[in-house]
Amino acid sequence: MHPHTTLRIQRKTEVIAQMGICITTLRTRIQQGLYPPPINLGARAVGWLAHETEAVIAATAAGHGDDEIRCLVGELMQQRAQLGEQYHAHR
Repeated sequence: MHPHTTLRIQRKTEVIAQMGICITTLRTRIQQGLYPPPINLGARAVGWLAHETEAVIAATAAGHGDDEIRCLVGELMQQRAQLGEQYHAHR
């Protein structure tokens, strides 16, 4: 992630519209490691980081295979963890 990326949360309807898929396909891709899992926003709310959706779409458009996209998703999850660490370090 670029250091100046603005973090923006997308809700499920926005993600499936941007990806051009249905909710079942989104769930399947998450289970297969082809899309990052959601972030809990509250008791009954989840969302995704917009730059993660854009990264997966770009990799798909570039013709990357499933293994490459799984690696990308792994990198995105590491970035999420680092964001949390950075937040706690600055508190």
